[in-house]
Amino acid sequence: MTVGDVAAEAGVKIPEAQRALSALAYDAGADIAVSADGELLYRFDPGFRGKVASKSLRIRAEPAVAMAVRGSLYLARVSFGLALLLSTVVTTMAVFALATASSKDDDR
Repeated sequence: MTVGDVAAEAGVKIPEAQRALSALAYDAGADIAVSADGELLYRFDPGFRGKVASKSLRIRAEPAVAMAVRGSLYLARVSFGLALLLSTVVTTMAVFALATASSKDDDR
């Protein structure tokens, strides 16, 4: 298959077909050869659609995974901050309770 074949079949301009075919060849691991006329010939394996589909799924999943990681890290920071704040409040209350209890014992 050549760039001209793809451009004619898809109804797009040659440069656009060249970019798309090069990207597809890279993703699918196609063989590229040069014809006697000097044109690039792209040869795809029979199962190239499966390769492209798996890469496409991975590419589509990357933003969602990145967002989930960012969300998890944010949640971990917020949880740590809340735990730190809560432990400070509990410690302060415990010190206050002990100070109050010891001052009541001194009054007796």
